[in-house]
Amino acid sequence: MNPPDAGRPRRRSPYRSLPPWLQWALPFAVAGVLVGGLVWYVNHQTYDVPQIANVTKPSAIAAQNQQGTVIVKQQQAPHESRITAGQTPIAGVHAAVLHYMHHEIALGVFDGPVTRSACTQTGGSGSRLVFHCTVTATSQVVTYPFDAVADPASGVVTYCQRVEPPIPSMNIPVSKRCT
Repeated sequence: MNPPDAGRPRRRSPYRSLPPWLQWALPFAVAGVLVGGLVWYVNHQTYDVPQIANVTKPSAIAAQNQQGTVIVKQQQAPHESRITAGQTPIAGVHAAVLHYMHHEIALGVFDGPVTRSACTQTGGSGSRLVFHCTVTATSQVVTYPFDAVADPASGVVTYCQRVEPPIPSMNIPVSKRCT
């Protein structure tokens, strides 16, 4: 028994009737068009990712810088304390800065405990003595710098914590009351 189409001639597909070089090039051309279309589609998609979009907006960057400046200024705000009777100005500055650090550690602002502290006079004379203090706290050895001014006549110590700005190029000076 013969198959049903045994007597009929086989039809060639139109693709097989093309020249061999075109049969070889056509699949690559189709693949190139598909890949190109896919690349175009992906590049022209708009993904709504607000966290990323805000990073590139100049207004968002300016707002973040302004917020950073406000926070640093608040952290560097001057604080006042009094020198107790019989206390030297450097001892009064040291006691004020340590009291501040212990208070901030108790509030959970800084990790504690205080492991080391020191103050040195860096300038001034007479009624305005200028000091620089460092307080090291936590087991990770974080050092917090302070600038301070003592007025021995009035017994007032004014001190400020020096904070690094969020962006190193920002210059946010400590209050002149502390320097």
